[in-house]
Amino acid sequence: MLFKNILEPPCTISPYVVTFELEKNARGRYDVRVTMSITYHVFDAPKSQGFKFVGDVPVSDISVTDSRGEPLRFGKDVMRETRIRWTFPPVSNAETTVVVKFLIADALSGDLAANFFYAPWLKNFRVKVTDATYRFILPKGFQPSKLSMAPHQFSTRMLEDGRVQVECADAVVHAGYFGVSFSPGLVDRPKRDIRRVVARYKQQTTPRQTLFQAVLIVIVMILFAFSRGCSVIRDPQTGHWKCVYTAPKGDTGSSGGCSGCGGCGGCGGCGG
Repeated sequence: MLFKNILEPPCTISPYVVTFELEKNARGRYDVRVTMSITYHVFDAPKSQGFKFVGDVPVSDISVTDSRGEPLRFGKDVMRETRIRWTFPPVSNAETTVVVKFLIADALSGDLAANFFYAPWLKNFRVKVTDATYRFILPKGFQPSKLSMAPHQFSTRMLEDGRVQVECADAVVHAGYFGVSFSPGLVDRPKRDIRRVVARYKQQTTPRQTLFQAVLIVIVMILFAFSRGCSVIRDPQTGHWKCVYTAPKGDTGSSGGCSGCGGCGGCGGCGG
């Protein structure tokens, strides 16, 4: 069955360009039109499919094409987050570009003093991604008095059609939050929605995966230290954790310990 198992061969992505465009809907609120341009650099193993999780809000009006605008087969899975997946002609030792478009309905939160949009899914990948550009385009005729594109420094420019574009970039993409705020606001959403969105936005500052990885690394270091006869202690001067090698009888302790790499944390673990 198509997309039964999505196992990606080794590849990297560069460039990665994402554009968010505000569009007024029939209810007088604003949807966000998303366009993702993903260029795969595929190694030896043939690659013919990909996917992207795009958050837990409903998405619609999906299309997937190649760089020439030719349509590609795609599907949507609604799970804890929505996953958009696609196939393309197999490539190996080459590059190929996929352009994914979709709509996020009623995407702004806030009040008439300030509005907010966030996309915590934007930077989540399991392959290396470099040369990323993120663009947020405001409606024609709207001139914000304040702008923020957290957590990045950004630039603004006026497009030929009179819309303001806010842009920032990542040389190397790391998982983390992404949000745009501007004043004055275009919509007035209930305060309970604002609190919910801001709370979820703040959670992105400490991704669960990153926290889990950090804890796992510490546990592995401690177990490895004990297996080598190391005692894990905190240096009273620096405050850093280190391991002190306890040599067994008959051992001078001149090799095989942690001191050779400046402590267990100094080089990713003793002998790392």
